[in-house]
Amino acid sequence: MSTLKVNAIQNISGGSDVTGTGSWKKLSSTTISSNVSDVTFTNSITDAFDTYKMYAIAFTQLQPTNDGVELRMRIQEGGSTDTSNNYRARVFSSDGNISNNLNKDHLRLNKDALGNATSGSAVLEDTNGIIYMTNFVANREWRYYGFGMFGTVSQDRNFDNFGGGFASTNATTGIVIFPESGSWASGTLTLYGIDL
Repeated sequence: MSTLKVNAIQNISGGSDVTGTGSWKKLSSTTISSNVSDVTFTNSITDAFDTYKMYAIAFTQLQPTNDGVELRMRIQEGGSTDTSNNYRARVFSSDGNISNNLNKDHLRLNKDALGNATSGSAVLEDTNGIIYMTNFVANREWRYYGFGMFGTVSQDRNFDNFGGGFASTNATTGIVIFPESGSWASGTLTLYGIDL
């Protein structure tokens, strides 16, 4: 028995034709095996932030060391992490609540706090999702949109949609993903370039 692997689909035909679906190129992946304060992807990675018009970060089985934390993100400009109050984010939770985070020093990616519960070898609370990002080049404002699926501090099965941007027209040179407090205990994060 043989297996056919498809790396990119350029055209799809059906009742209504869909063309130019593009492809995703895996640029870098980080698997956390011991506690780290953050995961950073920079433009030192081949094709990162200067080749594609859109990028994505997929994260899976990401678990914080501390219980009850926000999933946060910052950008880098010129190789330095920006902590100014130019971030604007909104999070829409599955229970209908909205979190407005305007003029903050970070982006928030969840409404209800992330949990970190385990029971023996079973992980009861972790987070998974995808972040889409665009406008990394100079003279455009960087923006993002995404979703996350996670266990809250009460082991609730939850999902959130989030989006926003950063008020600057400088080139974006890196992305930093970190918990509100503590470290990341485990998980995998992968950066992709999306060829539209």
